[in-house]
Amino acid sequence: MLKVLKYKKGFTLRHHLDEKWDRLDYGFKIKLQGFILLIALGVVVSGLVWANQKNEKNEWLESRNHSETPKELSKFNPVISDPSLRTDKE
Repeated sequence: MLKVLKYKKGFTLRHHLDEKWDRLDYGFKIKLQGFILLIALGVVVSGLVWANQKNEKNEWLESRNHSETPKELSKFNPVISDPSLRTDKE
């Protein structure tokens, strides 16, 4: 197989890294890519868990605020009970 130049001029950092990557063992490359995949998967899952917990916390706070509002209003506006439905016929 003929060797084809990948870079026209000079030895750049990219060139050195590409040469090192080409000389690495395939097993190491697969392990490295698998490790990167697992890290990315862990970041995605932890992000989803964090978003779910934040959403549940906001829902809980909203329900708590809605349940406290009538209690606070009842202190200032006393509830007058309806007249009794019993008739006193004695």
